[in-house]
Amino acid sequence: MAREKKSPAAAAQAALSPAVDYLRGAIHWWVPFLYVLISNAFYLRTYDSAQVKITLLQMGGLALFALWTCLLALEGRKAIRKEDLIFLSPFLLYMGYIVLSFLNAPYKWLSVDDFVRYMVYTGVSVVVISEFDEKAVNRFTKIFLAGAAVTILYGLVQIADWQFYARHSSVRLDPFVWRAAFGPRVFSTYGNPNFFADFALLVFFVFLAQYLKTRSFWYIPILLADAACLYFTETKGAWMGFGIASAIFTAMYSVFFLRRYYERYKVAINAAALSVLLGCAALVGVFAAKRMNSVNFRVFTWLSTWEMIETKPFTGTGVGTFKVIYPAFRRPQIFHIEGKHNTETDHAEDEYLEQWMDNGLLGFGLFLWIIVFTVVTGLRALGAQTRALLEDPDLRPPPRAYDLLGYLAAFAAMMAHNFFDVSMRFVSSGIYFGLLPGLVIAIARGKALYETHQTDYSSAALLPKNEEPEPSAWLWPLRLAAFGGLLWLLFSIWGQFSELQGPLADTMPFGDFLQWHVAWVVMIPMSAWLCWKFLRTAWMANGAAALLIILAMLYPMNLFWGFFRANVYHNLAIYFSKERDWGSALSYYNLVNKYDPSFVMAYYFRGNVYKDRFDLVPQYRPEWGDEDNAPRTDYDRAIADYSRLRELAPNYVQTFYQLGELYMKKHDSLVTTNPDEANKYLDRALHSFSLYHNLDPVFPYTYYHRARIYEAKGQTDMARREYEDNINAPYCRQKGHTHESSEAYMSLGLFKSKLRLWGEAETAFKRASELDPKNQSAKTSYEAARMMREHGGTIRIPGPAAPQQAAPAPAHNQIDNGVHFSVGPGKK
Repeated sequence: MAREKKSPAAAAQAALSPAVDYLRGAIHWWVPFLYVLISNAFYLRTYDSAQVKITLLQMGGLALFALWTCLLALEGRKAIRKEDLIFLSPFLLYMGYIVLSFLNAPYKWLSVDDFVRYMVYTGVSVVVISEFDEKAVNRFTKIFLAGAAVTILYGLVQIADWQFYARHSSVRLDPFVWRAAFGPRVFSTYGNPNFFADFALLVFFVFLAQYLKTRSFWYIPILLADAACLYFTETKGAWMGFGIASAIFTAMYSVFFLRRYYERYKVAINAAALSVLLGCAALVGVFAAKRMNSVNFRVFTWLSTWEMIETKPFTGTGVGTFKVIYPAFRRPQIFHIEGKHNTETDHAEDEYLEQWMDNGLLGFGLFLWIIVFTVVTGLRALGAQTRALLEDPDLRPPPRAYDLLGYLAAFAAMMAHNFFDVSMRFVSSGIYFGLLPGLVIAIARGKALYETHQTDYSSAALLPKNEEPEPSAWLWPLRLAAFGGLLWLLFSIWGQFSELQGPLADTMPFGDFLQWHVAWVVMIPMSAWLCWKFLRTAWMANGAAALLIILAMLYPMNLFWGFFRANVYHNLAIYFSKERDWGSALSYYNLVNKYDPSFVMAYYFRGNVYKDRFDLVPQYRPEWGDEDNAPRTDYDRAIADYSRLRELAPNYVQTFYQLGELYMKKHDSLVTTNPDEANKYLDRALHSFSLYHNLDPVFPYTYYHRARIYEAKGQTDMARREYEDNINAPYCRQKGHTHESSEAYMSLGLFKSKLRLWGEAETAFKRASELDPKNQSAKTSYEAARMMREHGGTIRIPGPAAPQQAAPAPAHNQIDNGVHFSVGPGKK
């Protein structure tokens, strides 16, 4: 029997390592599972409920790129052709510029997070365009929509729980501890209503396109449920995005899918699209009127961001630098809107402005190029795929035209929403910035790039050059090292995760009990599956490059896992701080920075603990961070932590204010024994308070402290100005705006009393009692000052209490960035 002769293309493909097909299949499965995991995972033992999503992005994204680069290494020189750059160049150039932007960032540790995010976001586009054939796209859509249905159904549970149970009975539908964390606003598995709104917005159009494609009844209830979730997020930017995207979806469907009928019903179709847009705008207006603070917060943040752009419009300040630079530009109105002074604004509330600020004009241009390139490519493909409808309107477009319609509208929805929000800066919703353009271009092309490469292997000249395996002397040591490293990492993670989970207690609430089991059910198969894929790849690889890639992956993988551990330890440290168990709290804070040196919050909190405790007895305590057998006092430890914090983020929250209080305490401890030395600390305190005043001219205690220092120095005119500026608010630069409070006028009245200015003191105490009729001290002081004025200062005033010191700065809380919990060991 004659032997069948293989085609040149088949022969070329057979010459490749058998690991190539294996790796491509792994990528086709891992991408949808990774996106479903990130969308649905939450883990409440971390300080930030979104940390599990960040870790999945970091570790899962690294695994994806390791799989893909191994595949490229095994495919050989023709893995990427020059012609491929037509589709890949916007993404590759943007990724290259992000690297330059990171190198340009002044505080690189704090830029790592955003740098990794945007590299993964954009890298996913490259992988999808290169490797996703039609079968992979269809598989992704099925898995992705199944995961989205879970997210939406849990949103419905939250709606029903709030509407029917949370306010009226002890019955609860939502079993988890974060139940009703945002009141009536729904957040599902996203930890924040804004991020869930972004997801509900984009997935709506994917579901709608699939309904039009299949006409399956089961899509209708999920569409209604998704719309309900979107409404109950009460996210104005998402509603505006929904209106814009609905108009775009209607236009695309009418122009391309109803070609023959569009001209006849154009007016009605356009009116329907416009009515949806206007309806969403009206809804936004109604809710904006109810919560104008949200609108004002965005406007003032945008104005400050524009000022930041003006400092470096062409080069940008570096990726991920907003939260570091912004405090120097923040407007005083923000403090009034928030009613807090120890919060941090992480992002600009407008992705386009933040892209320009981070990456400069060139980087911003590349970002816009991705958007324009994706939209133009998608629209051209829609036109080509539906052209036959002009001749025969009874024909149905090909199924992938509906897929393209859904993903293109989802991308438009996401980018419209991010004019008003920061969802792209957070993993749970930002991951779709990379995925959606990749899917649009892959569907528009109709085939993956790798499929065109196989066709090119029909010429013998283009056969891969790696048919012959490399000498085993090079491969087996690398292979064994890869086996050992992968297994060590897997079992290390399992063991450490068991510690983080804590024991399964009989007294656990049902929600904690459920989450404990789900965490293990997800962790074990997910990590074991990935480890197995890399072990098989190492076994089948016929080249050293793939093995070196696997080995190179292990260190950053372990580093990212350490970031996750640090977040859990930070949560435990806060728990022990609340219990006033300072020894345990400090031990956990040290573990935080051991595993994540960039976790600035831990330096801040630890410095605050030392400042508040202020034990001046030198001790050597390694668990508190002491090293080299050198005893330290709490003052020394606080200075060390604040100094490290300033190196990482010089304007972080209230660092300068805390330093000022620390120097004041040091001054007070020395003033009776060494007044000359004490005065040096008084000067340092004044300098620190002045630095904080430049960042926050609203905080009243900065004025009180500076006034006290000026009084101690005998500079009464300067002290007077501090008390008066605190009330008159000249630095807010708003006409008619003041910072009147009963406490502020009490402080001013006491100061005037010291100067024996009884008439002015009387006026101040009177105003204090008017602002707070319950302030008995103000009333007593007013009467005493009035009598002193009338009798020429011969009557002694009863001494009302001086203004209280500012309370120690509590835990840093981000603004609407997620739900934060403090849990103890082994419990929630």
